[in-house]
Amino acid sequence: MHKIKVNNRDTLKLDQQISSEQTLDKKEKDHKVFYQEIKEQLDRLTINVESHQANKDPSNTLSSYINDSLLGDCLRIIASEGDLQEKWFDLGYVLGFTIGQLHDIELTSIDPIQRTRKVLIHWRSENRSESWEPLAAALAKIGFEDLAHRVKNHFESHSTPEPGPEDKEDHYKGIYCKLCDKYHLNFEGIQHKIPNVDSPPDMVDLINLVAVKIQDKFYQFGTVLHSDDGFLRSLYVDYHDPIDRFIAVFNRWKDNDPDTYTWATVIKVLQSDAIGAYAVAQDVMKHLTTNAEAAEHASN
Repeated sequence: MHKIKVNNRDTLKLDQQISSEQTLDKKEKDHKVFYQEIKEQLDRLTINVESHQANKDPSNTLSSYINDSLLGDCLRIIASEGDLQEKWFDLGYVLGFTIGQLHDIELTSIDPIQRTRKVLIHWRSENRSESWEPLAAALAKIGFEDLAHRVKNHFESHSTPEPGPEDKEDHYKGIYCKLCDKYHLNFEGIQHKIPNVDSPPDMVDLINLVAVKIQDKFYQFGTVLHSDDGFLRSLYVDYHDPIDRFIAVFNRWKDNDPDTYTWATVIKVLQSDAIGAYAVAQDVMKHLTTNAEAAEHASN
């Protein structure tokens, strides 16, 4: 009896082993069938995509703009300046998109960043012969003058003053900008006209004219001033309000390098490639020239 029990136990183990192997074989076969079905679906999808692209206008295909350096540069510049948010719609409209086209872009995109990219890609695919100028003009028109000038400065290696409209006033107005259709003050041109340009800035004015306008760029501002990177990174932890972070940068700059703590340095930092806040620099220069003119009139 004992021997028979042993044999029965061995037989049971053998049956379990065979059953297990059969189960593994079945799973392997099921996986092979599953992967084969997926492969066939992907093959059909590839054929459909290739067929769809072959029937499309070549100017609208991926291969037509994948090597478009102008488009790539424009996408990079706009991305470096941050999102246009809901202004993507205004940009598309100024570039000549129909309401229907913009509505389609809105429905097929997940966020404003993707919508902005689609606007740029579609604009470029429909206007391959055009330069960067329509895009820069559109950016200026919807209020992104800094961004428009970054695009312009990137593609124009040497910027020359443009002739402006007739101007019979005798005070200094700056250089006429055709892109923005207005005069821009040139720092080199007004530096000798502003008595206090080399004076230390008032902290309240500095906060209102700079920190409030470019709150998210305190780190770049400090970097251009050669502030310690560890100090700049610590501000993310020490302060929740970006204005407070900027104030900390200003105070560190004033204490550690008082000789360079001047309005002239502020303007140069704002116009640096790292920040590119040309419109903010213009506001600072207008503030200084206005104060200088007011002081001159008061003395007379």
